Amino acid sequence: MRQCPTCSQELDRLTPFCPACGSSLQSDDNERTILTNAPNAMSPGSPRYASIASSAAWVQSQSSEDSGFASGSVVGGRFRIIGLLGRGGMGEVYRADDLLLEQAVALKFLPRNLAENPDRQARFYGEVRIARQVSHPSVCRVYDVGVIDGVPYLSMELVEGDDLGSLLRRIGRLPEDKALDVARQLCAGLAAAHERGVLHRDLKPANIMIDAQGKVRITDFGLAVLVEHTGPQEKRAGTPAYMAPEQLTSNTVSIRSDVYSLGLVLYEIFTGRRAFRADSVLEVERLQREKMPADPSSILEDLDPVIERAILRCLDKDPAVRPESALAVAASLPGGDPLAAALAAGEMPSPEIVAAAGGAGGLRRGVAWGVLAGALAGMGLLLAVSGQRYLVNRVPLHKPPAVLEDRAVQIVADLGYVDAPGDHARGFTTDVDYIDWVRHHQHGAQRWDGLAVPRTAAISFWYRRSPERMAPLTTETGGAVSLSDPPLLHSGMLSVVLDPAGRLRRLEAVPAQIDSSATAASEPDWTRAFTAAGLDAKLFSTAEPQWVPQAFADRRAAWVGEDPELPGVPLRVEAGAYRGRISSFQIVAPWTRAERMTKRPLTAQQRGAQTFVGVLLFLLILGAAALARRSVKRGHGDYRGATRIALILLVLNLISWVLSAHHTSSPNDEWSLFVPCLGVILFISTLVWLLYVGLEPYVRRHWPDSLIGWNRVLAGRLRDPRVGRDLLLGMAAGVLMLVVFLLKDLIAARMGEPSLPETTLIAPLQSTSGILAMLCDLQTGVIFEPMVMLFMVVSLRMLVRRPAVAPVLIWLIFSFLAGSGGESAGVVTYVASAIGMGILVTVLLRLGLFAAIGTNLVLATLVAYFPLTTDFSAWYAPAATVGLVYLVALLVYAFAASTGRLLHVRRAIIPG
Repeated sequence: MRQCPTCSQELDRLTPFCPACGSSLQSDDNERTILTNAPNAMSPGSPRYASIASSAAWVQSQSSEDSGFASGSVVGGRFRIIGLLGRGGMGEVYRADDLLLEQAVALKFLPRNLAENPDRQARFYGEVRIARQVSHPSVCRVYDVGVIDGVPYLSMELVEGDDLGSLLRRIGRLPEDKALDVARQLCAGLAAAHERGVLHRDLKPANIMIDAQGKVRITDFGLAVLVEHTGPQEKRAGTPAYMAPEQLTSNTVSIRSDVYSLGLVLYEIFTGRRAFRADSVLEVERLQREKMPADPSSILEDLDPVIERAILRCLDKDPAVRPESALAVAASLPGGDPLAAALAAGEMPSPEIVAAAGGAGGLRRGVAWGVLAGALAGMGLLLAVSGQRYLVNRVPLHKPPAVLEDRAVQIVADLGYVDAPGDHARGFTTDVDYIDWVRHHQHGAQRWDGLAVPRTAAISFWYRRSPERMAPLTTETGGAVSLSDPPLLHSGMLSVVLDPAGRLRRLEAVPAQIDSSATAASEPDWTRAFTAAGLDAKLFSTAEPQWVPQAFADRRAAWVGEDPELPGVPLRVEAGAYRGRISSFQIVAPWTRAERMTKRPLTAQQRGAQTFVGVLLFLLILGAAALARRSVKRGHGDYRGATRIALILLVLNLISWVLSAHHTSSPNDEWSLFVPCLGVILFISTLVWLLYVGLEPYVRRHWPDSLIGWNRVLAGRLRDPRVGRDLLLGMAAGVLMLVVFLLKDLIAARMGEPSLPETTLIAPLQSTSGILAMLCDLQTGVIFEPMVMLFMVVSLRMLVRRPAVAPVLIWLIFSFLAGSGGESAGVVTYVASAIGMGILVTVLLRLGLFAAIGTNLVLATLVAYFPLTTDFSAWYAPAATVGLVYLVALLVYAFAASTGRLLHVRRAIIPG
């Protein structure tokens, strides 16, 4: 009489399954696991077409008949054998008691006839090496590996229960609620393996255990391989009935191949039937290549359509159309929230789980239209009042840089400097000393009216030249020459400062270090300098010189008087000459500071804010380094995300350096310029990496919702509705903050103390390369600052241990810093700062990091980088408009993404 090969039950009729233990009695080739990669290995009957019984196909049998180890025996001086659980081509699995650890385990031994086979040994130890990299409650744990009586073994978690294949053969299918629970656990376990770079490649019901509590364990990593090690020699491994089409046809194997196998398992769980049934491997391959399985709803009429769509997406022939991860599959199932499940289980959710949480997260079209219209209206309001809000619009910058440079060259030629320069540079500078003087000495509604007078030179143009290449000594300007860097040290160097009208304000020239001529010092023609400065020498009287030139002069002179442009404001003119040629000239006003003697004074609030920020950053760096070390040891850090951010910042900063640095044709000079800047760039990137690795896991645990959109961006899901929603709402919040600050300026003006106009950058607006460099700098700043703020929130939460207190503290701290950083620290300024920072903190904690980046993007673009202007005749207007166009384009993109329109575009290109 026929017997079951597993439990020896006598069978009185032909049946595909054993009625006693549920084991399969079929021997179809498509149920066997392929271990070879030979081109003809797929042919039925091939001697290299190996068949094994999965080590996970355990049965509850205590029989030790024909087994290598008897029940009750102690092997290896440590394990007491209880009974044989299963036997297959890759080994025997026993239930045993670990006498050392006092716990039940499963022991898997390599078959004795294969114990000396190097290839089988390598695969056996490879299973241990790979399986131990995955730690998750839904993955069977592997404890140890060793050799007993010359036979390699591994010890692993003992799961009291059934394998899913046997269970389905007995009961047909799982109830929908239980099937959903099993499906989510499967997705979580498979995602944990993928997160560690492990492809299972043999996912099937026989390799899935369900214990007595209904908990799932994925087992048997004997065919698993690391993603980076996939190659032609690995592609054909697996069980044909559960292999993806690309595995059967020897194409690329990827995470989406495991997702396909997952879809086949889910199909079987929910319907109780296999997606493809065939009598041979060739028939399976044909079905996989040519047909889709029957719709699950045709088998089970009341199946939720959402479940059906999720399964069929996994089974798409094109890997690119399948879900990108197992977590995406879990999120697509009804009620799927892997993030909530992970947090409820007390686990650290992975970045992939965070990215998959939150559903689609888009906006209804009406809401999106309202937010977009509000943001554009706010920007229109800011544009309408831009004439008073920006310093560049208040100062008469009528002459373009090229005209001012030509005027500077003409002035130095008239003063006798006619030698052709070896190098030159130009730019603009803001006279902060004049602004500080107005703050302290001018009050009332007209306090800033002096900005419209060119003589005040609130914004000045400078021109420098040198007989040799000028190499900046500091990295503050990103490798660009500034008015003070490099300093005037070498003979032949000179610098000229002009007011916006093109009149001389300051001149410094360095004479030759060695002068062998016997010509006596002569009196220069000082009127030439007065003429270049646009001053009437008759209105000035001689005085005793007080200001010492930076370079040597054999003649010095000084005058005092007034200029009709500045009635009531005393002016002093200091000049020096060498060998009859004017070498220094400077107009000294009441606000002119002796920068070589005194530092710029700071208010008590500004000093306190600077000290606080310095200490805070120092502690943040130390804490991040310590936490990064801890995260590395625990394996919780998002190394992939941290590396991507660090590389993005590195590339953007390098591009900015290439576009803005003062380059030369000398390789040695260029190298000496590049190395210091590279050091700063690497430091910034490394610091960001440490901050992200150290503190991001705590954000992920305590405020994971704040990282959903950001993690989707890092995953490249730029069309995602959640990404568009976060960016749209964040940018709208940024516009709202600017409107709040605008109202603050209006209230201050009504109170008789108008605020200082915004002092945006202007020098980079001179050229296309400068504009592009500013755009690169803009991205690095807007990414870094909200990230630091979020990390500070989490750090404070860890310190105070009260979740509700940390956001309030951050709001108070940043409100103080914003209020102290302005031109005044009045009540109106602090109130506006508190409202603005309240908006930013709310966006950060309620909408997330990416939304806060959008808020910061608007603030930085319109406050620090690109000034708005309605005077399109101004030379800087086209360049300044780039910032506005950039923001509008991002708003339109965010609107389209948030409403799902970009997804429709993608589906039109890639159907499915």
